[in-house]
Amino acid sequence: MPLSRASAPHAKGISRQTFNILPKIREADDLLQACPELRPVVREIHPELCFYELAGRPMTHRKASQAGKDERRAALGPAFSDLDLIERNGGAVGLDVEDILDAAAACWSAGRLAAGLGRSLPEIVPHDSTGLPMAIWW
Repeated sequence: MPLSRASAPHAKGISRQTFNILPKIREADDLLQACPELRPVVREIHPELCFYELAGRPMTHRKASQAGKDERRAALGPAFSDLDLIERNGGAVGLDVEDILDAAAACWSAGRLAAGLGRSLPEIVPHDSTGLPMAIWW
């Protein structure tokens, strides 16, 4: 039986987290293929880029550690005066603190994008063979 690319020696696979969100990625892709007018407004973000911009430096602790949560709270503090309230309410419905902090970073990024202040990586956005932009925003 031949080895698949993901199981071949030294092959790079995808993380369990990525595998678990593949249906949502497909859903977003299908939407953007069906409604090209949404392409300029639907953006992919990465929380760590948001935290980098907020803090002016990369985060130094893992997001699941207490030091990492504290570091990310400190970065978000100036942008969200009610972050404690958001965390308490999120915890009440079973959300993890790190997911709440990541969502807050995404909201911060959405505000920047809406105000025309967003940035992308790469700076000049390439497009795939179907015309979808390939960039991470913050």
